[in-house]
Amino acid sequence: MSLITNKFFKVLLSFLLLSNSILFAQTSTVSPYSIFGIGDLIFDGYANQFGMAGVSNAGTSVSKLNFNNPASYAYDTLMVLDFGVKSERLLIKQTSNTNKQFNTTNNNFSMGFPLKQGIWGFAFGFVPYSGVGYKLETTQELDTSTYFTSKYLGDGGIIRYYFGSGIKITKNLSLGVNANYLYGTIDRTRKILYSNSTYFDNKYLDEIHLSDFYFEFGLHYNGKLNDRYNYAIGLTGAPSQNINAKRTTLWQNYRLDNFNDLEVIRDTITYVADEKGDVSLPKRIGFGLQINNKRSSFGLDVNWQDWSSYSVYGQQGSLKNSLKIALGGQIIPYQKSLSYFGRMQYRGGLYFNQTYLDLRSTRINDYGITVGAGLPFKKSYGSMFNFGLAGGIRGTTSNSLVREQYLRLIFGVTLNEDWFRKQKFD
Repeated sequence: MSLITNKFFKVLLSFLLLSNSILFAQTSTVSPYSIFGIGDLIFDGYANQFGMAGVSNAGTSVSKLNFNNPASYAYDTLMVLDFGVKSERLLIKQTSNTNKQFNTTNNNFSMGFPLKQGIWGFAFGFVPYSGVGYKLETTQELDTSTYFTSKYLGDGGIIRYYFGSGIKITKNLSLGVNANYLYGTIDRTRKILYSNSTYFDNKYLDEIHLSDFYFEFGLHYNGKLNDRYNYAIGLTGAPSQNINAKRTTLWQNYRLDNFNDLEVIRDTITYVADEKGDVSLPKRIGFGLQINNKRSSFGLDVNWQDWSSYSVYGQQGSLKNSLKIALGGQIIPYQKSLSYFGRMQYRGGLYFNQTYLDLRSTRINDYGITVGAGLPFKKSYGSMFNFGLAGGIRGTTSNSLVREQYLRLIFGVTLNEDWFRKQKFD
């Protein structure tokens, strides 16, 4: 490798370490719906995929990574680095109450390269798996002279570190696997505060720390539709897997010292530290179909997951199976044009997600529209700035539930370098 490449690689490794420390310090979501299950499933793909509604199950490219289907790594011929940042603006409404939230977090850091060009590839990095971040409050009457306020607080999340490889077993068929290491902590706290000083306030803390491997698999097939168009089929999935966990629970009675704003503990009812157990993540399967040529690509993704079998320490949740359908595409008006705008990649998509939540006999659905673009670097192997914008709605105000109207923006950079092409000299 050249001296420039070595310096470039050192900078990237430094950025990886820095990004990792920043990711742990961030709040990955501000949605009240993250109170349920393992929190919000917050990774919607890299910036270029996000602009196409996340369509990626059948996607391949020599200049872009595709974490969602590890079989795509078999097509790698360049070193590819991809990192991105996501910002979200939420308008949360429940009956007559409206609340605005804003949040920014790292979206991904990934690197891939061929072990054998166009046949066997490898990738690694990290992406968020789930996030928890909510503050909820309700007030109820205990008797004619006393009311109590329940406060629900949650934060934390799970990060997915991954190492993946994909290999072609025939000219048109490839297989791949992602070995993910799930790591992170989810903290949930409930406080009950009484208006009458004769009652002691109490709080219940539940902290779950996950640390274990989780495996995902991919299959990819491509073929020729006619003289102008090719097609690709992708299958992705993961079996049900138990993830090792440690749980700490604490239940205390206390009084609030209003003068010093301190909690004065009266007694501890329950305290259990580092109780070993597992969280059962359910099986999932995804299907993708793409039609493409040199200038355009259009695809369909269908993803299903059996969240009804999700459990924490053997306790079954009340979640439902989820189903997401997405349509998306990309077009390059004039790939070899001298005009910069002619060489840009324009993207768009639609999606519908029936989430795993069913509250008060009402399914919580999420649907929206996306747009995006890729702005190529000059004199590069497909390196570019990517951005994607999604606008959508999750939930409903019916039955006193919560409706979220959101705008999400992902900004990403994809860098390519040809480390592996043999140089020829006259």
